[in-house]
Amino acid sequence: MIRRTLLAVLATTILGNTAFAGDLTAVRISNYDGTSRIVLDLTELPLSWTKSYNDTTNTVTLNLANTNNKVNQSIDRDTNQKGVLKGIGFTTINGGLQVKLIGNQDINYHAFTLSKPERLVVDMFSDYSQKTTRNINDSIQISKIKSTVQKVSFRRYLWWLVMNRL
Repeated sequence: MIRRTLLAVLATTILGNTAFAGDLTAVRISNYDGTSRIVLDLTELPLSWTKSYNDTTNTVTLNLANTNNKVNQSIDRDTNQKGVLKGIGFTTINGGLQVKLIGNQDINYHAFTLSKPERLVVDMFSDYSQKTTRNINDSIQISKIKSTVQKVSFRRYLWWLVMNRL
């Protein structure tokens, strides 16, 4: 472990901080009723990355360490449907890249990475405020969800309900 750390410090000193940098090369967006999928294509995955959500501005913020913005074309939108993504912004910060995904309403999101090819995927979907819950008695509730949200998002919500109720 010490040897690996010394090698990393030596490489950074000799080659500079950009030795481990990856590039953001393209952004693809797919919109469906109530959902948006944002795919960030990368030359390599960031050494580290963080995600956060600001419910006041409906903004998902991704901080990608040692990543450069090399997007030189317009952002590709796969569909003409309206999803929940209102805007996207890029800022270089602390030797990395900050990506802000702004929702047009209160949203939930799920962010994950995939390899070969390297990419970071963010699924943004509408909240479940359209859910109506009615108590039949103290131990039984019935829920009705009025939504056009894609089936996969609904299945995730059902899975979340099952896991949090047990």
